[in-house]
Amino acid sequence: MPSKRPSTTPLEATGGGKKSKGGPAASGHKKKAAGTGLKFPLGNTATSCSEKLFAWLIHPVTVEQFFEEYWEKKPLHVKRPDARDYYSGVWTKATAEKTLAKHECRFGESVNFARVEDGAKVMHNGEEGEKATVEYMQERFEEGVSCQFMQPQRFSKPCHALMERLENYFGTLWGANSYLTPANSVGFAPHYDDVEVFMLQTEGSKRWRLYDSPDDDGPLPMDYSRDYTEEELALPYFDEVIEQGDLLYIPRGTVHFGCVSPGGYSHHLTVSTYYHNSWGELLQNLLIPGALAKAMKEDVAFREGVPVNWMRYMGRLMAPVTAETAAREAGEDEDNASDDDEATAEEEEDDSSMAVEEKEVEKVARVPPQGETQADPEALMRARKAFKGHVKELIAKLERICR
Repeated sequence: MPSKRPSTTPLEATGGGKKSKGGPAASGHKKKAAGTGLKFPLGNTATSCSEKLFAWLIHPVTVEQFFEEYWEKKPLHVKRPDARDYYSGVWTKATAEKTLAKHECRFGESVNFARVEDGAKVMHNGEEGEKATVEYMQERFEEGVSCQFMQPQRFSKPCHALMERLENYFGTLWGANSYLTPANSVGFAPHYDDVEVFMLQTEGSKRWRLYDSPDDDGPLPMDYSRDYTEEELALPYFDEVIEQGDLLYIPRGTVHFGCVSPGGYSHHLTVSTYYHNSWGELLQNLLIPGALAKAMKEDVAFREGVPVNWMRYMGRLMAPVTAETAAREAGEDEDNASDDDEATAEEEEDDSSMAVEEKEVEKVARVPPQGETQADPEALMRARKAFKGHVKELIAKLERICR
């Protein structure tokens, strides 16, 4: 069975209000969005906004370091002892109460109430479809019941702005849920998700334990898990308190279990992405579905997420690419080789020069880049070439699996 996670331990980065050396423009978090009190940075364009927003989200870890070391690989805990209000203004307990008072938030649609009792999750919702009230939430909170607010960006402009910028940067959908957990309480049983999860601790603190999955599901599973009991799990490889202002990132497939100490409460906002956004699913409609399903089950390369915002450099200035055209275009060099004896000396020299250039490109662009690329035709060409080359490699793997 393949290893479920790297043997290296999660990073515990520490950051405050100061800009990290050699890091991104994360100091922009000092700027406020007008009228919201939210501290994430705003740029002059949608692209600059999105780039700065994600850099701010994970500061002081750089975007490059995050994608190279942590994305889809291992958890990341960013500690901010000097910036406890880092995520203030996004979504708070007070905001949730105002939302319940102002909007038609119904049980099972906008809010859920739950608590783990005797090792199993027990729902404490009112009648399905009925409107939840502030009084109901406060009463359940006093009883030790957690409140899950689903897709709060529908009701909060700062939260909506956060999600909008993340979607623009990653080029795919994001979802959000907030979790308000009373003191000495557990809201949800241990489980793993089928998305990449970023937990923003907005208020209070919560102790999180991370485990390897007891099931034989390999890394980067495509579906969320069942609820586990603590007895099923081995010792956690991560056991720490996430304080207000901290960030915890966990790749999909990471079993996580949170509880609140007797002395306080916890409120965190989970934002998540890359639901069914893997290489295998990108190719699924272009190739034989049965073969792809087998490949996705047997080879983690097909379950890895596609590059962040890949459509930006595959669609800008150039025609879109498909598996068929990628394979065909990647083989054009071989087709052209048969015409060498008809080429002129000048053409042969050009071909030779181009071949050398392509080899140099391959050295620096073997893997498609993550995130935004600069509006540079040469950079876009390298990104596109790397993307097509990776598709060709996956097709070759698929052929070997299906033999």
